[in-house]
Amino acid sequence: MFSDALLLFGECTQTAAKHDPLSPISKKYRSWQVLAAREGGILAFQFYQALQRAKQGIWECKLFAGQIDAAMLKHANNLFHARFPDAEHMRHALAHVGELYITDGDVKKNSIKSGHALVGNFVGMDIRLNWRIGVTGFNGVFRTYMFNEESVVRLYEVAGAVFESINDAKVGQTMQERAIARGKILRQKNS
Repeated sequence: MFSDALLLFGECTQTAAKHDPLSPISKKYRSWQVLAAREGGILAFQFYQALQRAKQGIWECKLFAGQIDAAMLKHANNLFHARFPDAEHMRHALAHVGELYITDGDVKKNSIKSGHALVGNFVGMDIRLNWRIGVTGFNGVFRTYMFNEESVVRLYEVAGAVFESINDAKVGQTMQERAIARGKILRQKNS
């Protein structure tokens, strides 16, 4: 579903670019673009929650517990945190953005500390033409994540590591092969 949000984001970006930036149609597509970006941030966190629940469930099931490579499962968890370090904070800021500016005091407390009352969700492009999604969180902490095909590949890498932790080599290998193949396709497409 993360890749679906990214696809919607891309379609909206392309369609909005075909119209006058001030036109109602362009504004509509840019609004959908922000919705897709917001959904991407929330879905990355939901992926993490699923990973945590799977880890817990695996250890609770005696049938699986003996088949799990604990070090590899820990590696999957660490890999997620390395790839999406702000996932939890990003989700909370995205899901509760309305709470950031209920009162003037909230705006002051939660604005980016740059001398401007800047609060909310932001979509921008970095120097390498990668989409970077940003959000002002509670207490004015600005969080970002990359919203691009590489992010999809990174989620597949984490999923591959989870499946690799299962000592049934066929399952882990299949998932890892999918992640590698997906990464190769995306890199070829972008080059």
